[in-house]
Amino acid sequence: MKKGLGRLHKPGAFQSQASELNRTQVLMSGHLTQGDARATFFYADLLGRAKLYRHACEWGGKVDALIDRRPPSHLGQYVTWILEVAHRQGHWPKGGGHDGFEMAVKLCSQLDDDYKQLLHLAPAHSGEVTVAGVGTDINVINIFDCLCHEVDVLHSQVLMFVEGPWNIKAFDIEEPQAAVVLLAAHVHGLRGTYQYGVDYSVGADAYLRRASQENKANDRFKGQLIKQLGATFNTPKRIHKLHGVATQYLSELHGVNDEQLGCFICSPFVNQARGLEAFLHNCYPDKLRFLQDFRQLLMAAGTTTQVDAGWLESVSGLSLASLQALYQMQRIDFKQCDSLIANLSAHDPGKKPWQTAPKG
Repeated sequence: MKKGLGRLHKPGAFQSQASELNRTQVLMSGHLTQGDARATFFYADLLGRAKLYRHACEWGGKVDALIDRRPPSHLGQYVTWILEVAHRQGHWPKGGGHDGFEMAVKLCSQLDDDYKQLLHLAPAHSGEVTVAGVGTDINVINIFDCLCHEVDVLHSQVLMFVEGPWNIKAFDIEEPQAAVVLLAAHVHGLRGTYQYGVDYSVGADAYLRRASQENKANDRFKGQLIKQLGATFNTPKRIHKLHGVATQYLSELHGVNDEQLGCFICSPFVNQARGLEAFLHNCYPDKLRFLQDFRQLLMAAGTTTQVDAGWLESVSGLSLASLQALYQMQRIDFKQCDSLIANLSAHDPGKKPWQTAPKG
């Protein structure tokens, strides 16, 4: 039974239909934010859960309860976060009160549509999102109601029942909180390689050390987890193993590879391909002679050049149409809350200033 419950948290039938959309969304988010880890991998996933939940409700019988493992205070922070961003997007009046689970699902769905519109993508599903048969009487069972102290959660039988057994030393990156930390470390490792010319282990180690230090006095679940991860991946050899695990995980989950992550870290196509020449010079000097041809391809559909768009599509993981859309878009400025992604980042309760991607 534990094994079956754990499987519910892995990519399944609900995600397979939208896998190409999710892949494009991840890559375009990465380009717009220069590989900011939370903006690239977390925000779209969070907002997309409203529609995922609706399909879960339609899939079987009536849903009676949700099980959540975040402390109640942190659930409140997330609700406040979404309401604030929804207000700034024009979906929610300031101080509008709280109308229950149905409204939360609706707001997340509207923000999900806004997110896809920002990326020039079609909404995943059309029509109004409703949670049929659920109403506002749904019960949220928090596992902390079953524990004497929050510090018990890391090895609690309740967590094992909900998600199945996992072991940090076995590199279970599919544990959600572990994935958030290890993917951020992975992106920092690649950033070190692509932007600063240092070994992958240098960037990944720097992130894990900083995260461990920031959580030194944090005895909550996430604090315990980060400290254990920092202690586990503490040598170049172990970080090299993390590199392999993270690469495989992203390949299976989103169909992206390290080359494509390195490409969006450099973000060469936004701002009318302002960074393309530097990207080619630093990473693919043999392609520099095609610079003007690449620019012509990116500027307009139907342009005839002597080069094929295939290399651009391969190195980025995106179609030519998506690359042409990026060419006309501006990189997100996190200091100016003038876009959905910037607003999500500005009010994100789980983000620290030092985690934001450096401005290139």
